[in-house]
Amino acid sequence: MGFVYDFDYPHNLPLPEVKAIVGGKAANIGVMVNELRLPVPPGFVVGTACCKAYLSGGWPNGLDAELAEHMAGVRR
Repeated sequence: MGFVYDFDYPHNLPLPEVKAIVGGKAANIGVMVNELRLPVPPGFVVGTACCKAYLSGGWPNGLDAELAEHMAGVRR
């Protein structure tokens, strides 16, 4: 399971379900990028599953690698 999603990740789900995965702000940025085709700078969001995992057991395994991968994409 991934914890980090690019803003342009194609969730292919209804907006309320996407909001449950990445939160409302990130879901709406996804709409701006994918549906409205607005020029949004590259970026990513740490999903709600990661936040829940952190709160219940600390820093999730694999999160550092995911963050590094997505940060490299933003630097392009």
